[in-house]
Amino acid sequence: MTPHCIEEWTILGCKQCGYHAVSPLPSPGAIEAHYNNDAYRQADDLHYAKSRSRKRRAMLRALRLWPWFRGRNVLDIGCGGGFMVEAFALFGARSASGIDMSRAGIAYATAKARRGTYRVADVESLLSKSERYGFVFCSEVLEHLPDATLLPRALAACVQDGGYALVNAPDIGHRETPADLTQWPALCPPEHLQWFTSDGFAAVMERHGFMRKRRLRARGAAFSDLFLRVDKEKPSLSGSGSDVLSPGGQPVLDRRSSTSERRTIRQWP
Repeated sequence: MTPHCIEEWTILGCKQCGYHAVSPLPSPGAIEAHYNNDAYRQADDLHYAKSRSRKRRAMLRALRLWPWFRGRNVLDIGCGGGFMVEAFALFGARSASGIDMSRAGIAYATAKARRGTYRVADVESLLSKSERYGFVFCSEVLEHLPDATLLPRALAACVQDGGYALVNAPDIGHRETPADLTQWPALCPPEHLQWFTSDGFAAVMERHGFMRKRRLRARGAAFSDLFLRVDKEKPSLSGSGSDVLSPGGQPVLDRRSSTSERRTIRQWP
């Protein structure tokens, strides 16, 4: 099948699981430079784009998630300006902290947020940290990562037994996702590098010791799934997504399945 092409970027996909990814990937240095460009998020220590509306949405979202994070240590992966961290702290988290690759975002959160702690860090750094959390929030991060299993492995490393992880990301199998993927706003390399279906990502999470407990309402063509950490000792996959990639390290070449196929798509083994 013909791959999807957007400008100089080629996107390959697997017709069985729905997973799609940019190939070849940009270099790690290029990815880091993208998130620390002065124009990214239009943020510095005194300004963050749409800060008022972001804060309002964060408060409403935290109220909906209150049953799962109240009284727990909370981490927000990809915290941006710290709006969710502050909301978690306000509504009953035992502690609340956030990490983000954007130095400008962390500078704003550190200067403006009244609650929570913040540090510049990437998802991979969680693999070597000893901290454990009862609730980890991860919204609009998965699609930015260059590795299909990096987030599940990081969550397995930092979520305590009986803890929860909430993952929100674009859903390439969603009924609102256009048949012509080049018309989908979420298909925007190099900012977004990979795309899952909700069931496909849940299958990967299960292999890393998580059970999907609830599918929450998400805006547009996205999923917002709550996972329970059920088995800390369960072996996790290593490497860079060998369960969904070819032996050469790239996704199987095909375009997305049709709508009818996506409804009955089988999960990864």
